Amino acid sequence: MSRTQVQDITALTALSELRTLSLSRTQVQDITALTALSELRTLDLSGTQVQDITALTALSELQRLDLSRTQVQDITALTALSELRTLYLSGTQVQDITALTALSELRTLYLSGTQVQDITALTALSELRTLYLSETQVQDITALKKLTNLRIFIEA
Repeated sequence: MSRTQVQDITALTALSELRTLSLSRTQVQDITALTALSELRTLDLSGTQVQDITALTALSELQRLDLSRTQVQDITALTALSELRTLYLSGTQVQDITALTALSELRTLYLSGTQVQDITALTALSELRTLYLSETQVQDITALKKLTNLRIFIEA
């Protein structure tokens, strides 16, 4: 459904076995209907007008989530996504990443182009292997020394 004019995704509630969904570059703002998709593993909301991601707390099986270029600022709801392995937050207004400490399975994190300044919370992500930090407000990267599994760190 990417790159369409779709706004209302209520009809998707009938697709309870759906595992992958891309709503990238659609007109979607309200994602409440996604709470019915408990089997969802991959969700792409990039380039949408989504601001409130509270509905994502119902998606406990989610492993890959793309919120890049959305209106998202508050990522507290992500604490419920314990299976999340890949997270795209690039180009959002996110500043506080404290909620990420709950994502113990997270392996890849895109923070490029965000308002993030403090990355201390990342020290809790022992499985983190790939991190993108370009075009952020981060000045102190001392916290990264505790990430012994980190293999790719992109800061340029």
